[in-house]
Amino acid sequence: MALIFGLAFAGHLIIETYSIYNPMQLLNLSFAILIIKMAICILPGVIGIFMIVSSEEKKRELRNTICNQVFGVSNAIPYPKFAMTMVVIGSVLLVFTLSASWFLLLRDMFIES
Repeated sequence: MALIFGLAFAGHLIIETYSIYNPMQLLNLSFAILIIKMAICILPGVIGIFMIVSSEEKKRELRNTICNQVFGVSNAIPYPKFAMTMVVIGSVLLVFTLSASWFLLLRDMFIES
């Protein structure tokens, strides 16, 4: 039994020593840049979709929160104008997502230089 634990410990030391001298690169610079590009492309679209499809109750809660923090009154902005502004801003964010996805991620796959 002690022999098994001794062999396991020796194997662990060999693997640990090997990993110290030959570290495996888990995060490459180009991979990190790709992750940042994907975040730039995806997050505005998610926020835009949320702004467009959120329920009237959620939009009213958001309007009340924003008005309370900015103006100190919960109904400073009329709801129809706020709802239309949310739809317009959400649409702009979706257009930004599509254009950013094309220029940052997809253009190189379809257009040959």
